[in-house]
Amino acid sequence: MRPSFRTIVVSTLTLVLSPTLASAAEVRVLSVGSTQIAAKAIATEFEKQTRHKVTATPNTSGAIAAAALAKLGILDEIKGKTRHAALAVGGELVAKGEVELGLFNLSEIPKGVTVAGALPVPLQGYTVYEAAVLSKGSTDQAATAFVKYLASAPAAAHWEAAKLEPATTYMPTRAGR
Repeated sequence: MRPSFRTIVVSTLTLVLSPTLASAAEVRVLSVGSTQIAAKAIATEFEKQTRHKVTATPNTSGAIAAAALAKLGILDEIKGKTRHAALAVGGELVAKGEVELGLFNLSEIPKGVTVAGALPVPLQGYTVYEAAVLSKGSTDQAATAFVKYLASAPAAAHWEAAKLEPATTYMPTRAGR
């Protein structure tokens, strides 16, 4: 156990704060591909306004495609014909024509891939990102400020640029009151 670190969760964003900095906290962000562009831009503005340091680490996602195929009732039928790949590798397979079809989040379209269109609404899936701050820790105020900033008007433009719906409100929970 490393008592010098505290963790907060932003759905699949995980933030770790280092209380060792005297005037500013370090916030480490683990984000899925679809949030990386917006999170990086938001973090830059947050750093300028607060002097806290935000460091991003990438991660991947992709369960929505399998759910769509299951809703169509064809998942088991095509399972033997499918290939699962990381985002960049999957994009290369599609761009080179090595696979006929790739399913990607619209916010994560790799270079060289042309979007044929979104899945029909009944097949679409959404990932909801939530945030939580640990109630104990020497930098919990900085973490709360960052979570609030994620739902701010200046952050909304970055979420939209990344093809993500922006958070519109900060909703404190019972634990945060």
